Parts: sequence; C-alpha cells; structure tokens
Amino acid sequence: MTTATAVKERPILFSGPMVRAILDSRKTQTRRIIKPQPITWKHDERGFELKRTDEHRPVFADTFAKNYSPYGQPGDFLWVRETWKTGCNLDKYSPKQIREKYEDAGYRLGDRANGKCCPMLYLANGEHKRWGDYDIADFGEWGKTRVSIHMPRWASRITLEITGVRVEQLQDITEHDAWMEGCHDSTIPTKYKTSVAWFHELWSSINGPASWIANPWVWVVGFRRV
Repeated sequence: MTTATAVKERPILFSGPMVRAILDSRKTQTRRIIKPQPITWKHDERGFELKRTDEHRPVFADTFAKNYSPYGQPGDFLWVRETWKTGCNLDKYSPKQIREKYEDAGYRLGDRANGKCCPMLYLANGEHKRWGDYDIADFGEWGKTRVSIHMPRWASRITLEITGVRVEQLQDITEHDAWMEGCHDSTIPTKYKTSVAWFHELWSSINGPASWIANPWVWVVGFRRV
C-alpha cells in the first residue's frame, strides 16, 4: 500500500515589480541565494558535488536540491507575500485581529456582502480610490502600508505551484531563463542587449553588485500561477 505524499505550501516574498511580472504571466521562475552557501566538493563529467557546512557527505547537485530546498518540491505550493494596505479604519488592528474581527462577525475575509468586508490594496497595482464596487471613502481612506513580511496567508492573492527546483551558480543563467525571470516585455530598455544583461542589473539592484560578482549558488525555483 502506497502512502500519499502531503502537499506543502510555504510563503515567499516578492517585490512590486516582480508581482506585476507574475500577474502579467511574464515571470515563471525565481532565484534565491542558498544560505548557507554549500561547499563545492568537486566537479567532473557527472556534474557538481556539493555539501552543506553541517554535513559530512557530499551529494550531487540534483540530490542537494531534493534534500535541502526550503521552498519545497514540484507539486508543492508557494503563497506570495507582498506590500499591502487595508482601510484606515483597521490600522489599529494586527492582521490576526483583522481576521478575528471579520470571522467573529460571520463574514469570510474579502466577502463584500452588505459592505461588511475587509478592503485590501496591493501596492504592486498602485494607489487607487476604489475597491471593487466600493469607493474607498466608504472605509475612510487607505491606511498604513503593511510590509510584505507581515502579510498573513488569508491576505495573499497569489498562489504558485512549483514546477521544478534545481541549484546552479548565479552567472550560469541562460537567455531563456532570464526571460522566465521576467526580464522581457514589449518595452525592454534599449540599453539591455540581452535579457541576461537586464537580469544582471535587476539582481544587482536588489542584492548589490558584489553579489553578482561573488557568483553564489542559488535555488532556481520554477512555478506556474494557480
């Protein structure tokens, strides 16, 4: 008798531009620095062998991805954390208190019945004065900015299914993968001759030029929006 493997879901942070790229179906891949960096044991025709600093036995890169990925494996899910706001009438409440407030009142979060709902603004979409069928004036005004790290699961609007996980060094990114990272659209800046060049600058703007030069090992996580 076989036992079904439980599907897991984990949070993942994305900046506003990357959220927009996901919503536009331009981004289906992300790279994250492996922490701590694995030790490169050796490299031959079979590929790299790596080991963690707290392990004694090196493993090949594909096994390393299966054993240690903090993002999960194909079939698992990631829910996106992004910068957000609620109506200013909720500023004094924590995310947990907001959830309890609406659930205790018998409403699902996001339920707009009779206007008794939790207005949500995702800053990746920019500021606006309406929320669905309602004018934000119905709720006062948009409140304080809530950083992405404090977004709870109930507030997340984007769920991603993992389609692949591997490890490689940052500078090994191909032109195709740079496209999958979202570095392409109809308005690609003329200063970028390639998508890799665009990704290089994007990465450096987020992680610093020294990070690109260091050429760290990264998790390469492929996904599709659910």
